[in-house]
Amino acid sequence: MRRFILSALLLFLLVMPIQAAVDVRVQGSIYTEIASEPGDLLRAGTRIQLFSELFPTSAGIRIIGLNQKSGHLNTFDGGSFLRLDNLIDWAEVQLSGDIFPQGPSATVCIGNVEVDYSPYVILLKDDMLNSYHSSYLNHRGIALKDLSIKGVKGEGFVLWGFDDFSKNVIGGKFVKQNEHTSLEGIVVDYRYRSQDAQEKIIEAFSRNGQLLSELERDHTRSIEVKQRIGRLGALCFFVANQERNEYKRLSSHDIVLTKDNFTLREYKWEIPLINNVDLLVGYKDVPKGFDPLFRDRTPKFDARTGYYLGSNPIDRYEDRKGFYSEVFAQKDDFRLNLKIEDLREHQALATNFRKVELGLVGQVSLYNIDVFSQLKQEKKWLSTGVRNIQEEGFTRLIISRPVMVAKAPLLTGVEFRRHSNVVGDNNLGTLFIRYQKSDYLIVDAGVRQAFTKDIISGSYWGLNYQAPNGLVFRYRHSTPIFAGDGKYQYDPDYTLREEGNIAQMSVNIIF
Repeated sequence: MRRFILSALLLFLLVMPIQAAVDVRVQGSIYTEIASEPGDLLRAGTRIQLFSELFPTSAGIRIIGLNQKSGHLNTFDGGSFLRLDNLIDWAEVQLSGDIFPQGPSATVCIGNVEVDYSPYVILLKDDMLNSYHSSYLNHRGIALKDLSIKGVKGEGFVLWGFDDFSKNVIGGKFVKQNEHTSLEGIVVDYRYRSQDAQEKIIEAFSRNGQLLSELERDHTRSIEVKQRIGRLGALCFFVANQERNEYKRLSSHDIVLTKDNFTLREYKWEIPLINNVDLLVGYKDVPKGFDPLFRDRTPKFDARTGYYLGSNPIDRYEDRKGFYSEVFAQKDDFRLNLKIEDLREHQALATNFRKVELGLVGQVSLYNIDVFSQLKQEKKWLSTGVRNIQEEGFTRLIISRPVMVAKAPLLTGVEFRRHSNVVGDNNLGTLFIRYQKSDYLIVDAGVRQAFTKDIISGSYWGLNYQAPNGLVFRYRHSTPIFAGDGKYQYDPDYTLREEGNIAQMSVNIIF
């Protein structure tokens, strides 16, 4: 019955423009693929995203019919039936104008609202149509935006949508800035807002024997100050504090209330040294356990495909503190980036993490140069009291030169890769050639020569072609064949590596 009602609602909304002044847009994409990779005899199917957007007056409503993620295909050898959920994902009314006569103007949002204040504190965004990770939480409420009073900009919100009507989250943000100073404060408070909260929580534990914990309160606040100091650059101070009350079930089945308090700090000093050379010096402290309820939770890699997503600043540096620095330089055709990190854990016998990265891209005469080098060192204490040191290094050097052969522009070059760790060193050299015609045709080939016994020499060749009608054909043959797990492979700087064999024909139609 529920599905029938939603289907009827969708049909009604689609025909509603005939009866009322409503702007309706049907959008989406259809991706079709036929491919063969190591481990797959044949992969063929479609991936569909279909949604409608309605704009009656100041309201915005989106209805998602299908929303398949990357890595999910409706195979051609399966059935043709697709389930249509008719999920009303985003329904929001926005009212812009004066709050009261001759008062300040602002925007009031009612329904599904975005609150993307800070990745450390609260970052709720509607990214349901993201092909990979989706962090959207389906809470609804009221948000006040674009309010400005005497140079102070303010925002606020109230969100509901939890499993108990007495739970909600209230918060806001203010920003004050002038020519040299910027001040931003954020407060987010989630809790049971009832006097009998403890009784409700204890009752929930008694009803559900599998329940191990229940969050009663999560209060997070942050302040960020940016100060420009003339030729000495700019200083930035960021501090976020989280207070968390949580009921937990012990091994003895007793229910106890735990109260935690965590403070995250990051200080940065951006210093302009000389023309086009900047230095960044910073200190960060991300305590173990700092985990606001609505903070950014983007994982480093997509769980299904292995696609790199960028991670988030809390998981990346959890339980680490220390100094870091970066140097940015650019002159003519050269760009230099140098990063140094020296971080350690918070406990007494702390593991020390050190990392140095160097990236250089430039042109010398007719030659293009691309250098990336990374050295990581990890010092940790073993249970025997002995300190163990592990190092891992990676270097990639690419030298290329454009040449003309029979009026055809070719790019020829050599690539050297070195990867070293506790197991040993792996060295590989590659001679390559590439032909590129505008944006629709790329043909490349190369010969790999291994300098260590653990790597096999070989060759590769392939092409990427996009026809005027939108059809994309990709072929790549690599010797030896890397029959991996189907995940993307990256260098330490997350430059994508294409090692495996693939023959693929695809098309992506966006409407």
